[in-house]
Amino acid sequence: GAAGHGIATLRLSAGYRPAIVDGLVSGLHVPGESHYDLLRAFASHARLQRALALAAHRGLSSHELGDACMILPR
Repeated sequence: GAAGHGIATLRLSAGYRPAIVDGLVSGLHVPGESHYDLLRAFASHARLQRALALAAHRGLSSHELGDACMILPR
């Protein structure tokens, strides 16, 4: 069908199971941010915490400074 007018109400988070894509490219986000909730639809909290620790160890910054990550299924 054709696209119509409206407001999206779907919020991707830990309980959502993606049906069209199985990965994404995103900025680095921390717990408490809505974008982190979106990342939780694709990866566990533990996996994201490991990724954030590795990013910090390598000198990468959160989304304000433009560093990004790619999340793919195992």
